[in-house]
Amino acid sequence: MKHTRYEKEHTWIDAEELAYNVPLQRSPRRAFVYCPDGRLRTARLGIPDTYFSIPARLSAHGRTITGYVTTTDDGADFEFRPYMYRRNHTVFSTGK
Repeated sequence: MKHTRYEKEHTWIDAEELAYNVPLQRSPRRAFVYCPDGRLRTARLGIPDTYFSIPARLSAHGRTITGYVTTTDDGADFEFRPYMYRRNHTVFSTGK
């Protein structure tokens, strides 16, 4: 099966159909997104819960951070935003 990607300027997201073909928490759907520290990282995506955001998790500095993927303010790229009420949300501000 050929993977379709929705590409922006420097970032991409795999097609949504990949999120529905496997058991929950095992989604092979990935994205290449900007993080709050400005670096590009690969994130694992879940099933979209709204039109504007997709639940996601990624690894940075040896820790797993949960959050969501959305578009940047100008709509040119995809970005990851950590949930502020979850563990490890300060990784990007402290670098640890």
